[in-house]
Amino acid sequence: MRFADKVEFLGRRWQASCTSWGRTAKRNAVVGGASNSRHKDWLGADLVPDDDENKAALMADARALGLWVLDEGDHVHVQEPR
Repeated sequence: MRFADKVEFLGRRWQASCTSWGRTAKRNAVVGGASNSRHKDWLGADLVPDDDENKAALMADARALGLWVLDEGDHVHVQEPR
């Protein structure tokens, strides 16, 4: 399954909005992203579930899809592993 399909699946299943996906190097620097951010490769995305109670389940599903997952507090960052 392509990364885009995984992000769409997670968003639809857990009613989560994608608030950041691909970024240019300049935008990544402006928002304080890591220099090796997967956002710059279009293989990283930030998801915000409408209901915080869905966050843990969204994260578990993302891991089951083979994604690396990080709870950033106000959003869940998912990415394809390197």
